[in-house]
Amino acid sequence: LMIASANNSGAGYSKTNLDPVNLKFYHQLVKLVFNVTAGDGVANLTGLTVSMKGMNTTASYDLTGIAGITNPAGPQAIVPFSAGNNTYEAILLPVSLGANETIEFTVGGNTYVWLMKDNSTGINALEGGKKVSFDITLAKNKVQVTGTIETWMPINGGTGIAD
Repeated sequence: LMIASANNSGAGYSKTNLDPVNLKFYHQLVKLVFNVTAGDGVANLTGLTVSMKGMNTTASYDLTGIAGITNPAGPQAIVPFSAGNNTYEAILLPVSLGANETIEFTVGGNTYVWLMKDNSTGINALEGGKKVSFDITLAKNKVQVTGTIETWMPINGGTGIAD
């Protein structure tokens, strides 16, 4: 979902004006990227699965953007797209991070859970129009996370630890 607007510097447009209308589009959804590597005690990532839990899945949309997020069945689990090389991507509705938004990494019979709000930069929401990239290292007893947030333009990211 994208939204665009133009107001001709406040002058508006008319059907007699033949000048092109310059629309600047803005993403309304969030893009997440997880780059996963094996750390101490994890032999390899063969068979790795990733699941995101507690994510918003239903919203209304109008000409001003996302008008409201509703989850009639409650927040859902989403399986991100595998982009290859142990990179996983998802495009999601915006969400405030709380006690429900977790990422589960399952490999070699072990599941590693990371609560997304537990990140080192204090990110408390995944906002529309932003790309959030996390570098994840799965270790025997923990998940090590570093990351960045971009407005599909660069912005700082964060880290987190899953027990």
